Amino acid sequence: GRGGGGGRSSRQVGPTTTLTNSILATLSPGFKFYQYTIQSVDKNDKEISSLGRRRQIFGIGINSVLKKLTEREREELKTQIFFQGSTFFSSKPIPGLEAYRLPRQICDGTETDLDVIIVKGVQCFGPPTEMRIPAPAASSSEVVVDFRCSGCTKAFKDMPQLLQHCKQTDHSPEQLDDKIEPATRPIFLAYVNCALKRAMSLRMKLWGQFYFDESSGKDLKNWKGDPLGVTLYRAIQTEFSLATGKVQKIPRLLLTLDLRAKLIRTKSLLDTFYEGFDPKNSYNFSKNEQTQLRKKWVGSVVISKVDKKCFSVHDIIFDHSPATLMIDDLKMSHEEYFAKRKNYKLRYPRTKPMIAVPGRNKSIIYLPAEIVCGDELDPKVKELLPKEASFTPKDRDDAIQKVKRFLRPGEQKSKGGSFLPALGIVIKETRLEIPAEVLPIPFMKMYNMNIPADKGSNWGNLMSKAKFSGGSSTINLSPIVVWNTTVQWENVYNKIRDSINGFESRFRMPKKPYLDICVGPKNHWKEVQKNFQKGAKLPQNVFVIDFVNPKMGDRDLDYPTVKGILGQGGYLSQFVNFKKCPHHNPRNDKDKKQSHTIICRVGAQIINKCGILSWFVQIPPTIPLPAMFVGIDVFHAPRTYNPATKTKSAKESVAAIVALIVDSRQGTTFEVKCYQQTFKQKKIGQEYHLGEALQTTGTLAIKNIGIKPKSCFIFRDGVGDTAVSDTIKQELPFIRKAVSPSGDVPLAYMVCQKRIATKFVRKSLNEGMPAGKSWCVVSVSLCSVIGTNELFRKVHWCRTLIRLLGTVPSI
Repeated sequence: GRGGGGGRSSRQVGPTTTLTNSILATLSPGFKFYQYTIQSVDKNDKEISSLGRRRQIFGIGINSVLKKLTEREREELKTQIFFQGSTFFSSKPIPGLEAYRLPRQICDGTETDLDVIIVKGVQCFGPPTEMRIPAPAASSSEVVVDFRCSGCTKAFKDMPQLLQHCKQTDHSPEQLDDKIEPATRPIFLAYVNCALKRAMSLRMKLWGQFYFDESSGKDLKNWKGDPLGVTLYRAIQTEFSLATGKVQKIPRLLLTLDLRAKLIRTKSLLDTFYEGFDPKNSYNFSKNEQTQLRKKWVGSVVISKVDKKCFSVHDIIFDHSPATLMIDDLKMSHEEYFAKRKNYKLRYPRTKPMIAVPGRNKSIIYLPAEIVCGDELDPKVKELLPKEASFTPKDRDDAIQKVKRFLRPGEQKSKGGSFLPALGIVIKETRLEIPAEVLPIPFMKMYNMNIPADKGSNWGNLMSKAKFSGGSSTINLSPIVVWNTTVQWENVYNKIRDSINGFESRFRMPKKPYLDICVGPKNHWKEVQKNFQKGAKLPQNVFVIDFVNPKMGDRDLDYPTVKGILGQGGYLSQFVNFKKCPHHNPRNDKDKKQSHTIICRVGAQIINKCGILSWFVQIPPTIPLPAMFVGIDVFHAPRTYNPATKTKSAKESVAAIVALIVDSRQGTTFEVKCYQQTFKQKKIGQEYHLGEALQTTGTLAIKNIGIKPKSCFIFRDGVGDTAVSDTIKQELPFIRKAVSPSGDVPLAYMVCQKRIATKFVRKSLNEGMPAGKSWCVVSVSLCSVIGTNELFRKVHWCRTLIRLLGTVPSI
């Protein structure tokens, strides 16, 4: 309820500011760059569509243009050239490609099978108009310069250092030019991010969108000390963006850095195929084994250990080894190819099989099984990730400081030092600091039991103490247990039964289940279908508990099928997972404690499904009632193997939308009414564009419940930082149409995300902003950010685009 006092204080309980993982950057007065447009054509005068081929031809052509320069000058200028496909950027004008010489063909085709590159035009750009700052005034006899050298990629902290360098090298300082055309925002951001990638790649290795230090690799091991076949690296993600503050309206360049954990499997497909056998002795796989391996791996993504490239498995060739499978065009075996062309000596050149993957121009290439690793992680590895891949605020700050050291002028004398400053991009010293407001979490209770404020981050363990006061009227459930021989189900059933009956709700579990169904370790859905088929004589109040424990390391592939069979029959069900903890046979005290917590939550989940409302939270009196709360999530079906196409494919994604309306009828008591609906998405993996589905659900919820809300909260899951703005613009107008076409009902739209620790930390850098025991509201421009570690443990922070209280901005 919201009355009766006793609520927790709304005063601020923590720091008033927070550090972010963003750093301000400035542009030097003489900042400029050049954009060249190019055309790539083959010997038939047709456009070349392959980006890799274009890049290859461009590399040959640019070497031809720069051949008159010294080797040092040529290599230095090439580091400042950024190929983009149909264009390329350069921080300096390229000799031989002046505007009056264009268009110009930069390679004659003798080394490229008559494929050529033509440079069509060039344009010099400065900062966008809104970012331009007037240059310092100079007399007619003076020239304004900045602290960069125009003859090489070096920048300096002051003028004496610059002049000393120019004297020693016979170079000259970079001069300002006010007549340069301003770049558009997209072109400007494309250039500065290209420069950032080049600066990072000069010091660290690129892995997808991340940069990592090879020395940071750590081989993961299990509790016995045995290797798990996975190496964890600390990786940095960086990006430039433009941000506008509340006070200063001039857009500012912002560098965002994030420390992430990147993993690569060191256990190759050959190790997986030959589990328990010596790969030195080639094994002849049976037809059944070949079918099972193809079913598991064809269509999966694998990573090459040689060049870190990813491929989709097209087929597995069990008849050949690297020594026997020839490359017809090169007239050599794959063993010879990797030794001569890749400088990689295979350990097992005569061991089958080979992995077929798509190559260039729809061709098929073959890789030895020993050099490719699977992309999917084992469950044992996933269990270790929260511990191994979690970094403290101090770890993240150390990573940020490391990047800053070789992005600032004069900090590093080794390769890559001062590269960005030499291009006119200067990184500031301090991280961006923004206001924050830390408040206590709302008052919470589980039925009749209050949750203490100091338990806000670990309230799940209090469940066993809750009493639901079912009264004299009780309903006996008719449990049906589905189990296999790997589980001693009686012991686990007794624990769940005692947990449910200990809640003293209306619903009770009997001493023994009505029926137990023994099934095999695989395809147990067939037995379930047999016992729950139409016309089966079953009692009332059936509740199905599935104790099937899949083989260690395997997913329960029958889960969605069994859920579908039971759902169509109208039967409630609960699956019990044994992967994290063997409930039937705990190995130690830690397992016993974990099992007790999980069993209590399973019991609470069962009575929730039966209709018992267990959790209550205080709603502030400032929120207008009735209030509608809308939750949105999208389920993506796992990919399954199709023997006909030899590929893995997934069904269309499903979006689930739940709408609750809370109505105050008697002042201090609340009545909650719920409406839910699911939608089949048009595309596989579609996470966004749910506007029409939201409007449909909101309209039907208000119509069926019969209550018009006076306020509305939308909780949206599955939206990344880059998609927040577009998702808001697409979905919010549809929500407003359903709730309040006139716009008189205030809305709060919150995007729930993980990893609050990567974004906001205390100024001391020793710990993140307080969460779990409090809410953290961070003001950023027109939006605010709310963070917490609990309510649901997976949700760590939310971005609120529209605040409910105060003036509601128009969108």
